[in-house]
Amino acid sequence: MALVLATALVLLGITRPTVAQASATSNGVTLSINYGDQQYGGDIVVEPGLEYTATIQYRIEEAAGQTVTITAPDGVTLPSEVPAANDAIESITHGDDNTYTIVFKEDPPSNDQGGLNFTFTFDDPGEESIVEEVTWRLDDEATSEDVIIKNPGDEFFGGLDNSFTKSVGGHTLDNLVSYDQDTGQVSVDPTITEVAIPYTLTFTSDQDRKVTITDTLSDLLAFNQGSFSATLTTWDENGLNKTTTTIDPPTPTLDGQTFTLTDFELEQDSILTISYTAHIKDADAVAAIQNSLQQQADAADPASGVDLRVELTNEASIGDDPVTTTTGVGTHRPGDPQPDTGVGFGKSSTLDSEQVKELETDLEVTSSP
Repeated sequence: MALVLATALVLLGITRPTVAQASATSNGVTLSINYGDQQYGGDIVVEPGLEYTATIQYRIEEAAGQTVTITAPDGVTLPSEVPAANDAIESITHGDDNTYTIVFKEDPPSNDQGGLNFTFTFDDPGEESIVEEVTWRLDDEATSEDVIIKNPGDEFFGGLDNSFTKSVGGHTLDNLVSYDQDTGQVSVDPTITEVAIPYTLTFTSDQDRKVTITDTLSDLLAFNQGSFSATLTTWDENGLNKTTTTIDPPTPTLDGQTFTLTDFELEQDSILTISYTAHIKDADAVAAIQNSLQQQADAADPASGVDLRVELTNEASIGDDPVTTTTGVGTHRPGDPQPDTGVGFGKSSTLDSEQVKELETDLEVTSSP
C-alpha cells in the first residue's frame, strides 16, 4: 500500500468533521485525517485515485513558539515541495524520513485559531483489495485506523439468499425462418437444427446446502451434451476480492429432454452458474415448427400483419421450486397489399394552363349579348 500526498497545502479555517475521521493532538495542534464516508462492515473504505484530506488545526496561544512534526504512515509519500509559511507559521520543512516539521512563530497574530490542510490519494493496492492499519503521527501522538484499500473493480460481498434462476441467451433461429408473401408459404431452413440456444442456471447460496436439480427442455429441443460449463463466484474471509473462476462442470444424468443433478453441493456465500446449449431436436421438430407457423399464417387476417411464433418453454426446479424460461422461433407475415380505392373515382385533365385560359375566353365571347 502506498499513499501519495498532493503537492499543495491550502491555508484554511476550521474543517468540519466527517464520518471516517481520526485525530491526534500535541502542543495545541490537532492532526485530523478525513477518509470520507465510505464504509464496509464498519471499516473505512478508500479507493486509489480519490482525494482525501489531512487537516492541521491549532490554537495560536498554545502553538506559538512550538515545533511539531507530522509523520506519514508507511508507504506514504509527502511532497518535497512545501508551501510558504503563513502569518502564524514560521516554516514548514520536508524531512527525508517522510515528515513535515512545522515551526510556529513566537508572536503570531491575535487570531484565536487557524489551520491548514493537505490532500492525499491512495495508490492501487495491486491485484486485490487489502485491509491495512494506517498510522499517522503528530510528534509522539499517533492516530491509527484499519482501512480497506479497494482494488478498482472489486465488488464487496453484499449478502446472498438461497435463490435459483434460469435464463436463455440470444440466438439466430429467426434468421432461418421466412414467409413468402407471393405464395403464402412459411419456410424453415433445415440447418436450423445447428443453431445453439444458450441456457444458464444460477444458484446463490448463503449457506452450505445440498440440492437435487431437474431441468426439462421443450419437446422440440435436445441438449448439446458436450456444452456444459460452470463458474463459481466467491469472496475472501473479509468479504473482499470477488473472484469468478471456471470450474469443472457437474456431470448430469440425461434422459431425453431432462437432465438431473442429484445431491449437488452448493458452497456457502457463493454464486454458481451452470451453462449449456440446446438445439432444435431433429427434422421432425423442424416440420412441427413449420406446420405450426403455417397454420398461424393461414388463419391470420390477410389485411393485417402478424407475428408468427412457436414458443419453446423450459422448466427447471430445485425440489418443488420450479422456474420457467421461454424463448421462441418465428417470422413476420405482412398484411396483403390493398387496392387504393380513391384512384378509380378521381378526375383528371390533360389541358395545360394556357389551354384552360383560351377555353375560358371562348366561353366568355360566346356568352356576350
